[in-house]
Amino acid sequence: MLTAMAPTKLASRIAFVVLAILVTIGLAALVSWSFAGYLTSSVLISLLSGFSFCE
Repeated sequence: MLTAMAPTKLASRIAFVVLAILVTIGLAALVSWSFAGYLTSSVLISLLSGFSFCE
């Protein structure tokens, strides 16, 4: 059961839930890419170092 919250507290709670959902989706995408074989160690290093795929 939801209780009444102050509008700022409600907005921060919604923002936190949305952020948690986005992080979960991002982690699920990374895991699925790694299992599919698209996310190799060199691609991961390229992603972390600024999206430079060509050397």
